[in-house]
Amino acid sequence: MATAHEIVHNLDDTQAVAMAENIHNRIFSAVDYADIENSAAASGLGQPLLALTDDQLDQKIDTETSVMLSRRFLEALSSDPDMASMIEVAWAQVKNDDDLFVGAIIAVGLMVNLTLFMVSSNIEIDLGKIKIHKGKVDTEAVKAIMEPVTKVAGLAG
Repeated sequence: MATAHEIVHNLDDTQAVAMAENIHNRIFSAVDYADIENSAAASGLGQPLLALTDDQLDQKIDTETSVMLSRRFLEALSSDPDMASMIEVAWAQVKNDDDLFVGAIIAVGLMVNLTLFMVSSNIEIDLGKIKIHKGKVDTEAVKAIMEPVTKVAGLAG
């Protein structure tokens, strides 16, 4: 069985965006957004993203940037021993999805939500087959996601 790092490394661009969307949907169906919002606010790192307007969050990100941000998020997840299993669970669904489309584009809001998730800590996630306690993520991994998302979000609207 491939490791989370190997899965992420071997994704094509469309699969990378689909994986980020899949994980986003899994997280936010299992965790109350207010818990992530409160934790991200308490960390201080999430403040610029929490201040974005609905119009900014609804902006679409171009394909190249969508892929880059998705890959950075997935790399950060795969580097965290507690969260790497999320990659494997999402990959099991995405790898056989015949409905993936070329030129994947995501909204600023999706990446903001995933970034807030990354900067949050002490979050319990029950994904059915796996349960995860999300602790604090490595500072470098957070920076790798936070900096480009903040830049893109600042450009939106």
